[in-house]
Amino acid sequence: MTFEYYPSIQDINSDGWTMYDVFLHDEYTIYESTFEFYDGFIDYGFDVEDLKLPNEEYDKKCFEKYKERRDEEIRKKLEEENKKQY
Repeated sequence: MTFEYYPSIQDINSDGWTMYDVFLHDEYTIYESTFEFYDGFIDYGFDVEDLKLPNEEYDKKCFEKYKERRDEEIRKKLEEENKKQY
């Protein structure tokens, strides 16, 4: 598709392709980290007001929610193991 709309891109030299690759990688990394943020935000049930939190406070709150969820998973697993023993 790129070649169809930008035929002159075929004239790029090897250094140009290297820079194209670097820029493409950077953009993809930004895209990926942004959507990982949104996924975690939704998954952990944050409120809209939490979008305004500074990064440090958001990270702290996210870790607390992760720890709560992990502790709950461990508790349930232990309960299941105890049921199997009796």
